[in-house]
Amino acid sequence: MVLVLALGDLHIPHRAADLPSKFKSMLVPGMIQHVFCTGNLCIKEVQDYLKTLCPDLHITRGEYDEDTRYPETKTLTIGQFKLGLCHAMAISADCYLWLHTVYVPFQVERKQDLHSTNMLPSCSS
Repeated sequence: MVLVLALGDLHIPHRAADLPSKFKSMLVPGMIQHVFCTGNLCIKEVQDYLKTLCPDLHITRGEYDEDTRYPETKTLTIGQFKLGLCHAMAISADCYLWLHTVYVPFQVERKQDLHSTNMLPSCSS
């Protein structure tokens, strides 16, 4: 099994001083294989922290990010899945990671399971 941390819109330090301490206590360096962030980290220190959790860090740019080197969109392949990262839907992929305030945790074993969950309406066949 692959453990992925997917997050976005942290807005640190503009809207929050840090990640919630209970959440942060669950983030153990070396346990996570991939980190996907859909933007609005805002400052480099947040990127540096995420990098301590997992060196495989993928970030797309949000409108409040200071680092303009983050791409607007990013497509990557993890196993048999082609994933699209973006702050808004703008790329063609098997599944969109579009994180904006609502977090719905679930585990996906196969691509077909995405459709049976009815939780990801933007995933295509």
